[in-house]
Amino acid sequence: MLLIRLQRVQLEQEEAERKELEATLEREKQQQEFVKIKEEELLRLQEEAKHFITMENLDQRMKKHWTIPRTITLPLIKKDELLNKLFLNELETVKYLDQIHRFGLNNVVRK
Repeated sequence: MLLIRLQRVQLEQEEAERKELEATLEREKQQQEFVKIKEEELLRLQEEAKHFITMENLDQRMKKHWTIPRTITLPLIKKDELLNKLFLNELETVKYLDQIHRFGLNNVVRK
């Protein structure tokens, strides 16, 4: 009778140790998955941060976009007047941005 009881207690202890080990392994697995997800998120945010415009890289970004040649495709319009207005608005915008770049935002008055 005592032998059966000792075997049962030993089996219960082994079962408890096994469950504890399984729980520990499961927690480690969850932590590894969490770390993996956070690393992927960090890499994604670092990739997105390359495209953010900050005060530190504002001049560099403006110069980059001003030096890139662009082809503007306009639809055919019968009235030259509308086409000239579109072109003049583009020129005014470029002049305004150039003034901001040269003199700062507070010193520019837009007409």
